[in-house]
Amino acid sequence: MPPCQEACPAHIDVPRYVRHIAQGDFHQALLVIYEKIPFPSVCGHICARPCEARCNMRFIDDPIAIRSLKRVAAEKGGPVTLESPSFKTGNKVAVIGSGPAGLTAAFHLTRLGHEVYVFEAQEKTGGMMRLQLSGNGLKKEVLDAEINTIKGIGFNLHTGTKIESIDELLMKGYGVTLVAVGAPRKTEAGVVGEEPEGLKKLGLSPTENGTVKVDKDTMSTGIKGVFACGDVTTGVRSVIYGIASGRKAAESIDRYLGGEGDITLRLAPPEGEITHFMPDLTVTRMDIHSLPPQEGINHFADGEQPLVEEAAITEAKRCLRCDLPIIADTDSCCGCITCELVCSLKEDSFNPLMAAVKIEKIRGGAEFGIAFTTECDSCGLCVRYCPRETLTRERKEEG
Repeated sequence: MPPCQEACPAHIDVPRYVRHIAQGDFHQALLVIYEKIPFPSVCGHICARPCEARCNMRFIDDPIAIRSLKRVAAEKGGPVTLESPSFKTGNKVAVIGSGPAGLTAAFHLTRLGHEVYVFEAQEKTGGMMRLQLSGNGLKKEVLDAEINTIKGIGFNLHTGTKIESIDELLMKGYGVTLVAVGAPRKTEAGVVGEEPEGLKKLGLSPTENGTVKVDKDTMSTGIKGVFACGDVTTGVRSVIYGIASGRKAAESIDRYLGGEGDITLRLAPPEGEITHFMPDLTVTRMDIHSLPPQEGINHFADGEQPLVEEAAITEAKRCLRCDLPIIADTDSCCGCITCELVCSLKEDSFNPLMAAVKIEKIRGGAEFGIAFTTECDSCGLCVRYCPRETLTRERKEEG
């Protein structure tokens, strides 16, 4: 798994959707994103960008602007239609809280055929996502649209409904309850998110940090049929971590209810054969222009303007495509060791002896052999700087 995808808590296939953007296909890019997260535009505005911190371009340039590219895909790639399940399991699941974790779990559990009811104490859905509307460029219409898109698959949503007792839900026929009430946050309207007293009312024992203790593998609270996910289990974290927690909870709950726990979603068709790929050497990271402070306030902006389509395509072409195999054409190698030198930069050495790619002259001739040590992580810096395109990336057509 490439480092950007591994660093993403939801494991979005970043190289794949960036590749679609590089080809100008924003719709396919958006489908790839939806396969892992139900809130592409939200994350395109306010994600903490752990993927960019691991981007291999950081060794020789600025990382790919992955979050900005996600935002462009969300704005230019729609609409997306998500199909409702064609079967029902007969299981009823209650989800308390409609933030990113709760709605993500509700979305996937509904896809798997369970009858899901989401209960939200506030009058508006979205949890922490709605709290972060002011000042980050995310408009409420965009958030509402993304919630309506996933709600369209068929889960029930009740706002202004505060659940005081999990036992009452059990008596009403809910086989599973998922607590996703978030962590307490102070707002102009008061405290949003469940405080320790509220957790006690639900029959849960809060930790000294005010969170709910769960099994990290199953998200179970230890109470039969009661699970928890999101900030209520970790404290305040970024939206993408809440989404990842909701995915894990959905998998565990489905297994608890007799399913396989497989929430895999395939929306984008398989990619065709990729041949002789070379990253664009001519550009550096695109400049994400900032709005003046006052203009930013008036337009709910976070000081970051969205990339226009042409700029997004240019930025996407910088990607090293760390998910593709490196192919070596030794017949064209001149033995210049540029690949060794640039590889060694990852070790801060500029010493070919430290490189994970090795150029060796074949005895008795002018030809060179190319080998990769076990330390090679397939980052592709050698591909990007090979002057003769001896090293490229290719992949045969997916089955």
